Amino acid sequence: MKKTSLFSAFPYIRTDEITLRKIEKSDVDELFSIYNNENIFRFRPEKSEKISPQWKI
Repeated sequence: MKKTSLFSAFPYIRTDEITLRKIEKSDVDELFSIYNNENIFRFRPEKSEKISPQWKI
């Protein structure tokens, strides 16, 4: 299945508690801190892959 066939535009969903939206370049620092936190992936069956500081969107 083509990714482009799923949505004509990326969905934006907002509730009182959470907002789901497209990841943007301004999110890189927050994403790095999430993926760099070993506790977040502690119970994941496969070994988590860390993002290097050179990672680009």
